[in-house]
Amino acid sequence: MILGVVTVLASVWAARTILTMRRKVGDVASRSAALPRIKETPTGTMILIPYGFTEVDADNLPVQLPAFYIDRTEYAETHGMPLTNVTYDQARQRCEAAGKRLPKGIEWEKAVRGETGTRWPWGNNDAPERANVMDNPHSPHAAMPANSNPESASVYGVLNLIGNVWEWVDDAHVPKPRNIVSLADRLLPPPTKDEPWYAARGGAFDTPLAEALPYKFLVLPARYRAPNLGFRCAQSPMVP
Repeated sequence: MILGVVTVLASVWAARTILTMRRKVGDVASRSAALPRIKETPTGTMILIPYGFTEVDADNLPVQLPAFYIDRTEYAETHGMPLTNVTYDQARQRCEAAGKRLPKGIEWEKAVRGETGTRWPWGNNDAPERANVMDNPHSPHAAMPANSNPESASVYGVLNLIGNVWEWVDDAHVPKPRNIVSLADRLLPPPTKDEPWYAARGGAFDTPLAEALPYKFLVLPARYRAPNLGFRCAQSPMVP
């Protein structure tokens, strides 16, 4: 008798918990839906990536993310060219000075793949001619203006997530021995596993499309800088 009552109470509690969670999810989704899709800022246009699911990694794992804004283009300055040759800290500081932040890798990947987890921003077809990558026959093999390549746009309208320049993201990593060896002759002093390392995503003008898949990333020392490495900013919205 007592066991039966406990079972019923547990079932009622579980049902109420599930209902409460569903209501909270629904509330967040409805509040996110009220956010403006486009947001103008002194450092450029930002686009809303809405609350919801995406698929990440090579295994297309489903992940649910809050709404966030991301810059429509790579961070640019003179003549609309992406700002490159910046360290991780310099990129982070630029974003923070604008009241923004660097995107998490998982946010960056959703901006590329949308809610259906497409292979590329434009869909599932390999199309190097859509991005400024090494195997695009029309590529200048150099960085192009940040607002170029409209055919590279994701379903949200974000440009040049694939190709043009690699982009720092706010994902710390422990380097593998091969990461350290590959950069030993490119940094002074040579990198060590004990210094901070972060990821960069998206490939660049000197990267083949196949190496620019949105779930792939470079692991680089935070002090690394290069002509093919830039960033874009993100921002968490104030949801009422």
